[in-house]
Amino acid sequence: MLTGIAFLLAAASPAPAIPTPMGTPDACNRPVTVLIFMTPAYPDAARDLHLGERTVLIDVRVDANGKVVGEQIRQSADNAALDQASIAAADQTTYSPKVVGCKPVEGHYLFKVTFDPAQ
Repeated sequence: MLTGIAFLLAAASPAPAIPTPMGTPDACNRPVTVLIFMTPAYPDAARDLHLGERTVLIDVRVDANGKVVGEQIRQSADNAALDQASIAAADQTTYSPKVVGCKPVEGHYLFKVTFDPAQ
């Protein structure tokens, strides 16, 4: 049984915080996300070269309004037609901006395209 000051301290103590995993997105903190993903077709110029499956990674910079403000190839397909098709698709994709402290801010999204000639 708690008495006197011990009872008051126990009654005034806040409930322990429930830990959340680091980096877990929530309504007020989340990374750039894709709303509508544009998938590029395998360009005929590249298909004719029989390049096989190729992957392109594009670092897309998205402003606080969700608009693309820059792209940079992080991993090339070693083919200009595939790289350009990837950049065009990244630019046409619709994004939701990064949110920090419940405010939209500029952020980055890693846009990945895998070109498969069988598809």
